[in-house]
Amino acid sequence: MMAMLQQLLGLVLILSLVEAQNSIAQNDDLLQRNGNWSIDPRASGTYSCSRRPRLVTLNPGDVATFTSPGYPSPYSSRNSCGWKFRTSQSSDLITITCSSFTVQSPSRGRCRDYLALGRGKYCGSNGPVGVTVSRYLKLWFKSDRRNNFAGFSCTATVAGTVVTTAAPVVTTAAPVVTTVAPVVSGRCVCGTVNRGSRIVGGVTTE
Repeated sequence: MMAMLQQLLGLVLILSLVEAQNSIAQNDDLLQRNGNWSIDPRASGTYSCSRRPRLVTLNPGDVATFTSPGYPSPYSSRNSCGWKFRTSQSSDLITITCSSFTVQSPSRGRCRDYLALGRGKYCGSNGPVGVTVSRYLKLWFKSDRRNNFAGFSCTATVAGTVVTTAAPVVTTAAPVVTTVAPVVSGRCVCGTVNRGSRIVGGVTTE
C-alpha cells in the first residue's frame, strides 16, 4: 500500500513539472510573437559591418565600436555594408566619434568611398567627431572598385553620459606642540627670569 502511494505521488510530481515547463514555453513564445521581448544585452563591444545589420540598443554608459571591414588593415573594394543603433530611452540621442578615419579623398567634389551618417557623407580624412544625431541611426559604408585605404574606427554612445569622479579626501594633520622643560644648572635656571634683588649703582633692582 505504501509503495503504491509513493508511486502515485511521484507520478503527480512529474506531471506538475511537465505542465509548468509547457506553460513557460508558451509564455515565451507569446511574448516573442507580440514583440514584447524587452531583455536587451549590454551593447558595449565591437560590431562588424554587415549587409543586413542587426539593430543594437544603446544604454547610457555603453560604448559600441564599429570599424571598416578588415581594420586596421586596408578595406577591400566594392564594400556595401553598415550598422544600426538606437537608444533605450526615447529622450536620449546618439553621438558618433571616429578616432581614426582615412578613406579615399573626394574626386570632383564627390565621395567615392564614404561613411554615410544619416544624410551626410564623410570621406578623405574628415570623419565625424562628436556628431550627435537622433535616437535611431543607420550608418552605411561603401567603397568603389579602385584604391583602398586604411579605413576607420569609430564609437557610438548615448549623448550626455556623465562620468563622475569621486573627490579626493584631504587629511590635515594637527600640529605637534613640544614643550621643553627648563634646564637647571647650579643656582642658574636657564630659560627662567631671575627675579632676585641686586644693587646696581647704589640702587636696589631686580
